[in-house]
Amino acid sequence: MSDCFLPNRIFFYLQAGLLCMSFNLVAAEWEISTDIKQVFGYDDNVRMRQEQDAQGSFEYLLTPRLDFIRRDQQLETSLHASYGLQRYPDAQDLDYTPQDYGGGFTYRNERFIWSLNGSYSDKLSRNFAVLETGDFASAANRINWSLDPQLTFLITPIDSLAVGFNYYETEFSASFSNNQGKNVNISWQHQWSPIFKQGVSVFYSHNQFESTINSTTDSYGLNLTSSYKASEHWEATAAIGGRISEVLIMGADSVNQQSVGFLANLGLNYQGEIYSSSISLGQSLIPSGQGNLQEQAHFSWAGSYKLTKRLNTAINISYNITNSVGAGNNLSGTTTNSRNNFQLNPSIGWTVTPEINAQLSYRYRNQESLFSAESNLVMLTINFNWMGYKLSR
Repeated sequence: MSDCFLPNRIFFYLQAGLLCMSFNLVAAEWEISTDIKQVFGYDDNVRMRQEQDAQGSFEYLLTPRLDFIRRDQQLETSLHASYGLQRYPDAQDLDYTPQDYGGGFTYRNERFIWSLNGSYSDKLSRNFAVLETGDFASAANRINWSLDPQLTFLITPIDSLAVGFNYYETEFSASFSNNQGKNVNISWQHQWSPIFKQGVSVFYSHNQFESTINSTTDSYGLNLTSSYKASEHWEATAAIGGRISEVLIMGADSVNQQSVGFLANLGLNYQGEIYSSSISLGQSLIPSGQGNLQEQAHFSWAGSYKLTKRLNTAINISYNITNSVGAGNNLSGTTTNSRNNFQLNPSIGWTVTPEINAQLSYRYRNQESLFSAESNLVMLTINFNWMGYKLSR
């Protein structure tokens, strides 16, 4: 990947978004907003190593974000940019300046909905360790860019057909496997009633991993989806299906493997005035910085309770079981392709003003892989959200 390739892509996305804004100049609304997030904390095992090698460190994270939105009856265009600061006084090799840029548009008429989104990010790989690598100790940076066009055709008022495409590239500065992928998804959905809808989707994905031993994977799958809104407060969603993956490992002696598995994503949500809860359970495919495709089973539960008009409590629990699809490379010396991750995160929040929120939280994290590691993190988060400036014309 050339040094100028990613910036050129970002410039192209911005040009495309601004060009689309000229399609329709009637009854337009413009909005600009800013969000500034600061996190102060202390982690007693910041690198998630064994107990005898644990290293504690204070943490400071500053994440300012700027959002721009323009919308009218048919077209909505959005751009966002974030350039932050991540500091670890007692582990300075982890210091970083995370960046995140993106934009997109959605155009709709009576029969079609057309959208295009693009993004670019440059962050520490350890921020994605649960999903991608299992390595919290690495100071490698992770550069990712993606492009996501989608077209939805409204066949009838209750039937729709959608075709989506995704292309991404992920590049690491060290230790891990660069990878890229293409994904195609075709889905049909039928609205049986105002509260119940069902659908079916087929997908194909191709992933290519570049390391000391290169490999590729091709996956095909089918999913059945449904959504049921039982009441104003309750909603259930489900996606269940299967997949076939073909893994080709290239080297002196090439290896060709086939793997069969199921995919699922089940959700139950409750939204009340005082209490809200969300449960998610499923299994999905995730490209890995370890040089292979992963199958990850996950469970999560989140709940919040409003104590007063300005004070609320919340708790988040998650558990992930990760295994490789076929044989793969273990490029990191701190973990393996198979791992279990558990996280517990209770918090209490205070709405100081409509624009300022403060949150005191605790996070317990545990990972079981080649060895067992755990950490305790106490955080104070202060968030300033300027609602911005709106203009209608």
